[in-house]
Parts: sequence; structure tokens; C-alpha cells
Amino acid sequence: MELPENMTVNDLPPEMMEKIFEHLTFHERLLISATCKLWHKVIFGPQFCKRLFLHLRTLDDLVKKPYAKEMMGRCRNVNVSCSHFGENELKLLKDYMSGSSLEKLKISTSTQTGKHIVEAALQVLIELETLHLDLQGSYDGEVIQISHPKLKRIVLNGQWNYVIECGSLTTLESNQVNEISAQGVGALRRQLRSLKLSGLHKDLFNAATSDIISSSRWDYLRELCFIYPPSLEHLERMLEKMPCLESLSLYKSNQIVTGKELAPATRLSELTLGKQCIETVSLNIFLARSSLHRLSLLNCTFCATNVPLTSDSIERLSFQPVYGELLPLFPNLKVLDVEGTQETDFSSILKQISKNYKRLERLTIGVKCGEIGQFAVCLATEASLTIPFSLPTELDRLKVIQINRMDLNKIDWIACTGSKVEYIRLNGCSINGIGCKNLVQTFKHLRTLYLDHCYLRLPRADLFDIDETCSKGLRTYAPHCKISYYDCHIEDLYDYCGRSGPVI
Repeated sequence: MELPENMTVNDLPPEMMEKIFEHLTFHERLLISATCKLWHKVIFGPQFCKRLFLHLRTLDDLVKKPYAKEMMGRCRNVNVSCSHFGENELKLLKDYMSGSSLEKLKISTSTQTGKHIVEAALQVLIELETLHLDLQGSYDGEVIQISHPKLKRIVLNGQWNYVIECGSLTTLESNQVNEISAQGVGALRRQLRSLKLSGLHKDLFNAATSDIISSSRWDYLRELCFIYPPSLEHLERMLEKMPCLESLSLYKSNQIVTGKELAPATRLSELTLGKQCIETVSLNIFLARSSLHRLSLLNCTFCATNVPLTSDSIERLSFQPVYGELLPLFPNLKVLDVEGTQETDFSSILKQISKNYKRLERLTIGVKCGEIGQFAVCLATEASLTIPFSLPTELDRLKVIQINRMDLNKIDWIACTGSKVEYIRLNGCSINGIGCKNLVQTFKHLRTLYLDHCYLRLPRADLFDIDETCSKGLRTYAPHCKISYYDCHIEDLYDYCGRSGPVI
């Protein structure tokens, strides 16, 4: 960038300098900030510090680091994980926090230390909006008082008892499922918009707890999540008291869901079922009467594997198959996320997608972390054959594709000729240079290609032009496409860490 005559870098507006510094690493920012006071002020300006998470892992981070007080005053997010705080250190921490613009505080430590930090922090952090407590150890009947006028979200992990008095609180997440904690949750029924309850074991959520929650109306609750939920009978009674509920998530109960217990939630638009058994025919009746727009079926089993779910209203689906179940028949589906395993028959899934989801606009497909999948299984005698991938051509409205942890070395991208896909993200995939060249040449409308955590293989690994000055790489074959690499390994060349785009 050329500066006007008689103008120096120091004369640039702070907003422009901030845009320049966005491309620097944190270490580079620290080096530049030592140049002069002006640059120090710009480097650690409000916009940058909003994105920082300040971690206090040891007492030395608090006592001996020269910039600790300044960063505490500017950062919006702080994580305290020191295991022991003396009276002097606690006083110093309170002094550093006093008057700061801190909005999110997470405390991960022992119970007694955490209790003292919470009590000190709530006295001085007047702008605090989110409090996350992960306190380990026994509570011995003690109670932690949480009182703050601006707290909007609280996350509680541990076996302590809490008394919450926060007039602005709208979101509560807790693994406290005993009767005492449930009474505290019930007292917040007139202000909570989102409630997530989980337990260390499903038996902890007993009938007494369910009765406390279902004994009063929750007129303002919009989102409810249970990990180890109550019985479906108790759930139905709860939903009758929640007339405005829009999102419901149930995980890890292995109960048979028929849809009848969900009937009281007449405004439900999002439903997530994890590790449940689904009575397909009965649930289809519920889906026909509901106005669901988003459905997530995560590792669920089906009582009737040959009867698919059907709905005309659902537009977003997240699906984790277990035994090769049929994909639901949702003709108006626009967004699909399929996560399988190494044993999943992806060729069958692709055929169902191309046949049933003609209005699909976004597709995310792949396997879970720690595995690598294939779109088709080749026999030993077919090792040299390629695998046609024609799905993007068969779906006219498909614009975005994300592929997670799949082996793409044998994919024949030529079958995608004519596709209108504009955005592709490969995450954790294995692909060779020739295949990637065919990819960018085949997708004529492609404008963005992200390769994140990928294994970039031979032959022609030299085509992966991580160095943007390279004159013979992929960019020469797709001049109108942005190609970005992040934390990729190039076979037989070198490791490289670059930039990347957002996760879809």
C-alpha cells in the first residue's frame, strides 16, 4: 500500500491500521506493539481484544507477567484455571478485574478456590454477561451465591449447590439434577429462555425432580435440552407447561419415542433426538401435524427400518446412521448433514440424496473424528478404477458442499461437469494433486475452495500452491476461485500452516 506524500504510518487512521494488523499473528503483534506507545495502543485496541481469550493457568501469569493487568482490563474473555489462590493473589486478581469490560468469565479449578474467585469477581465485574463454572471436588453442603444484575448466561458443572439471583438471566446450563438444584431452576421459570440439564447418570434425574419442573408454567422458555432425560410420561407433563417452546433436544435415554409425548409442544420448530429408539409410523403422524423446520437424528435406531420418516415442512436435517437406515423422505429439504463411520455405505446414501432431495442447497457429508471414510469400496481387482461422483450434477440447486475426513484420491470429478456448486470445503480429507486439479477445472462456477487439515498427496503434489506466488499451481486452472489452505500436510514435501475460511 502506497502512502500519500508527506504521510507516515503513524498518521493513518486507527481503523485502517487495525485492518492492516488483522493479518499478523499474535506473536507478531506483540513484537510490533513494543515499537512505540501509539502502535501498542492500536495493537491492543478494543476490536482486537474482543477476540482474545486470556488464560490464567498459574499464579505466575497473574503476578509476574508485566502486561497481566493491562490485558485483564482490555480482554472481554478470561479463563482462570489456577488451582490455588492465596489471600494476596485473590486481592490482586480482584484489583485487576475492577472496572474492566470483561463479558465472559470461565473458572475451572477446585471448589474452594473457585468459590472465592466467583465471590470476588461478581463484586467488581459490572459488565459480566456469561459465567462458566467448572468446579471439582465435594461441596459438603456449602452453597455458592450467584447474584449479578447483568448476567445473561450461566453454565454450572460440578456437584455444588447454587443460589441464583440474576434478574437478566435468560440461559442456564447445569449438570445439577438433584432436588435442591431443581428447586433453584424452578424459581427462574419466569425469566429463562433456554434451559439445558444433564447428569452424570440417568438415574439422577428422578421423578421428584421432574415434578418440581413440571409443577409450574414456563411461559417464556424457548429452548429445552435434556441429557439423560426423564421418562416420556414426565416429559409430556413438562411440555404441557411450556406453551412457547420452539427447540427440544433429548440425548442418551434409549427410550422409544412415538411422537405422542411431543404433541403438547405445538410451536416446536427444532427437534434433536440422540441415541433414542424411534417408532417410525407414530412419529410420522406427529411430523405431519407439526411445523418442524429442523430435525436431528443422532445415532438413533428405528423400530421399522423399512419405513422412512416423512415430512413436507422440514428444511434442515442432521443424520447419523447406525445400521444403514433409510434416509427420511423430506421433499423440501434444503440443508443436509450426514455423519457416518468407516462402515457406512456412502454409495447408498448418495443415491438416496440424489433421488429424494431435489431442492437441496447445502450438503455436509463425511465420517466422525478419528476415522477416514470412502464413497465406495473398491475390491482388490478394482484398485485402479475411479469412483464417479455425479451428485452435484443431479441436484440443480446445490451450491455448497463440505466433505469431512473422506478418501478422495479415486474420485472421478469429471462426472460433476455442469454442476452449479460455488463453495467447497474439504476438511481432513486425502486428495492428490491430479484429482484436485480436475476438481477446480470441472466445477466451472466454483468461487471458493478451502482445504483444511487435509493430506495433499502425490502424484502432482506440486500443484498445491500454498505459496500464492507459484505460477504453475491450482490457481492457474481456476483464476476466479479463491483457494485457501490450513494446517495441511503435503506428501513428501513439507508441513504448512496457513489460513482458512469459516466452517459451514
